[in-house]
Amino acid sequence: MAIADILDTVINRVDPHSSYVTMTASAGAAAHVTLRTMRAARRLVLRPIRIAVRLIRGLLAYAIVIGSVWALLHFIG
Repeated sequence: MAIADILDTVINRVDPHSSYVTMTASAGAAAHVTLRTMRAARRLVLRPIRIAVRLIRGLLAYAIVIGSVWALLHFIG
């Protein structure tokens, strides 16, 4: 007997109208849908964070440039 047959026998005792293969396939499909949903949710959450990080980096770069110019002008003058 193959493992699938043994599992089918056990599952048939619990639920006579199901099989190991269909349960595995449905669980795999559910996991795939869940994984896609989690990835989509993760993208939705991370997108604003990434935008904020880019904005902060831009502001820091701008502040460093302005500060450097100010320090240079202060040093020269």
